[in-house]
Amino acid sequence: MPKLSTKVTYFLDPATVLEVRELSVAWGVAKSEVVRRAVHAATLQKDTLSDRQSAVLDALDRLQASPGLSSDERKQWVEDVAAERKASSQR
Repeated sequence: MPKLSTKVTYFLDPATVLEVRELSVAWGVAKSEVVRRAVHAATLQKDTLSDRQSAVLDALDRLQASPGLSSDERKQWVEDVAAERKASSQR
């Protein structure tokens, strides 16, 4: 069974038209194939970015689940930060 295609019209800026034409010549394919490849590559990149975001969120989850400061350590940290802020505002 042949692949079905849909004819579409897009308006591109002159620089993009030139780039599509240059890639078409360089790759030896039709301009529509250049657009298909670009869309496919962008789709893969989108998925990769989502994977990176997931990795960052996983790292944050692990950090938040790790043992934190004790009550005394937390109190001391708050006092230290307050003292540093007060000292820096007096400069």
